Amino acid sequence: MLGFLHISVRNLNQHKAARNCHVYLESASRVGDSAPLPIETIEFKWAGSTLPYVTIGPQSCRRFDAVWFVLDEPNEPRFSVYSDSTEFTPRIPGLGEYRLVYAAVSENFRTARGEFILTVQPSPSGWSLTPSVGDAQPNTQMEPTRR
Repeated sequence: MLGFLHISVRNLNQHKAARNCHVYLESASRVGDSAPLPIETIEFKWAGSTLPYVTIGPQSCRRFDAVWFVLDEPNEPRFSVYSDSTEFTPRIPGLGEYRLVYAAVSENFRTARGEFILTVQPSPSGWSLTPSVGDAQPNTQMEPTRR
């Protein structure tokens, strides 16, 4: 069985759709350690979509798979990305707290960023993804959800 932690990207504009939206993990580090974890730029998977890009309608939102885990192996966070090689898949080294910065890029709005703290504990019920500090953007926002 799998557990997913999603982040919703919300288009706050009342009249314009956000077109050709992609999501990336921009940076990752262990809380309390200034050294960044190595990551490659790679598109993350939107929940319910087989494409690496989506349109987000005016005053609407779309979720993406921020992180997932196998319930029998909760110490190993995983990421749904579009790649034919595991070389590009981000790796989180195990239990602890991690600062993750995601970027949502759209062709017609400024890049939206959200900073989250991922808590990885031995029990899946101890996993969480909570907002930290992020860039305030006039037309977009990110918020975590659990499924």
